Amino acid sequence: MKKVFVPLTLAVVMAVGCNTQQGNVKGKDGKELTLKVPEKVAVDREGTAEVTVHVERKNFDEPVKIEFKDLPTGVEVVEKDHTLDKGVKERKFTLKATDKSKVSSGNAVQVVASGGGMDMTQKVVLDIREAGTQHEVGSSPAAKEAQLKKNRDELNATVKKKMDEIDNSMKDLRAKAKEATGQVKEDINKDLQRLDQQRQELGKQYLQIQETSAERWNDFSTRLNAATGELSEGIRKAMKRFQK
Repeated sequence: MKKVFVPLTLAVVMAVGCNTQQGNVKGKDGKELTLKVPEKVAVDREGTAEVTVHVERKNFDEPVKIEFKDLPTGVEVVEKDHTLDKGVKERKFTLKATDKSKVSSGNAVQVVASGGGMDMTQKVVLDIREAGTQHEVGSSPAAKEAQLKKNRDELNATVKKKMDEIDNSMKDLRAKAKEATGQVKEDINKDLQRLDQQRQELGKQYLQIQETSAERWNDFSTRLNAATGELSEGIRKAMKRFQK
């Protein structure tokens, strides 16, 4: 009787929930990478929408790079850095639909997670809606105010969490700077001066969340998310000085 051997170095399992879906890929030495993303996301033209990406690592703790492929024309990712650093399991990415985007539905965006020598891809269905169109919440003043309050509360919570992570990272960076010597110490102190200024500016923008009007909301939230991402990227680059 002939025996059939099936390679176990790559096994993918898909699971679909009500609002999210996940996939799991297995690599060498017992490594596993799980990627979880929303099934569907909607964004208004000239507006933004958040995509929460969650990863789980098994038998490795390396950074995981996230890539968005097949984005429709006129849609871009606001954040420049797409990395979930070591130990980070979840991150929100902001999709922005510019004035060059077209109203459409069912766009298949591929979200790719790469880490530990493995790649895992999940599809997110993206709908692009006409700007200013009311969705679900209705068009009454009360409904608009309720939606604005929800947007404010969600952004407040998201940015507050990111700022706490930034503050902890900067604390670690200062501790490393005290132990540094020579050119590295000089460079890192310059980085810290610049990062402190960015952090102060981010704090000022954060305080404007509850005051920003519905008319200015899309532009404000986009700029605030971008500023948060740029500061996080700046800290990550500064940390790399100690890896040389």
